[in-house]
Amino acid sequence: MSVIFLENAFQTASVNEVEGLIQRHNDLCAKSRKDPLNVDLRQAFKRVSTQLGNCLPLIEVSADDQDVLMQLAGHDHVHSYGADSVEEILRYRAGKRGESKQTFALVKPGQNGKDRQVLAAIYGHMDFVPDSNGKIHCSNLKGNVHDILTAEIHGVEQPNLATFYSVTAFEKRGVKGVAGLLINRLHAHLRQEMPSIKMISTLSPARGFGKWAKHSFLGELRAFSEVDLQRHILSYVPDFDAHSVAPDYARNLHIKDNGATLGWIHSKANVQGSRDDVYGDGHIVPMVNYLYDLDGDTLERQRIQNLSGNVGVHQDLIEHLRMAT
Repeated sequence: MSVIFLENAFQTASVNEVEGLIQRHNDLCAKSRKDPLNVDLRQAFKRVSTQLGNCLPLIEVSADDQDVLMQLAGHDHVHSYGADSVEEILRYRAGKRGESKQTFALVKPGQNGKDRQVLAAIYGHMDFVPDSNGKIHCSNLKGNVHDILTAEIHGVEQPNLATFYSVTAFEKRGVKGVAGLLINRLHAHLRQEMPSIKMISTLSPARGFGKWAKHSFLGELRAFSEVDLQRHILSYVPDFDAHSVAPDYARNLHIKDNGATLGWIHSKANVQGSRDDVYGDGHIVPMVNYLYDLDGDTLERQRIQNLSGNVGVHQDLIEHLRMAT
């Protein structure tokens, strides 16, 4: 087990102190979601979330963390492959630092530091991809989750791309917005501990796209070209008003809550028959790469811009769609 310290400010707190912070965090989380553009409220929420985060260990999950692994086994509701048992997680997901896959978990310690309770976990793929002057072109972002899920873990020296393909949040354990709290902790860790990382990306399902397309009367999606599907998905992502018709919690987490931008779009990126397969035949299985800027202040500015309806889109994707016209 490796414990990660946020900004070198990890704090030891009593169980009662942690519970008090959780209550304050939950209250401010609920209020900030109702009024997401309230700057003072957002700042208060971030302060309390940082305090809470500094009291919750973030661990790099290894074979030594059997208590954590047993809580994770069978509870990935995004991609079940490679996560049904402790043995599968160790084989396909929980490598060591310097290897191609890592699992990070945010935990709440019990009395005397024992009886750890997993609040959230995130699964990541680390890789080195070709770049130009230290910049990775978004067309090189990971776009096939099946390849990630089924690949054996191997060593990777100086990875420059971190792709997070699944988040497991146990919100019933009492912390609202815990996935966002975990991502913010991990974001700080990657900046500090893995300086070779130049781009942080997700590979997220566009889970509501099929319902949105039907509601928008787009017709038979299989008749569209890859580029046309990318354009339609690009229209879908910022359409927050359609959430009641086509819920997309991944989009809301990354774009609305955390200030990510849209890096690339894949119309056929998951396995046939998955929850994201629009027709169930493998033809339209949309996923997107949301990008996290390495600077936290930039993320907050982008969050506000996203909420205004002006969702950030990477120039590489814009140019790709322009050239395809």
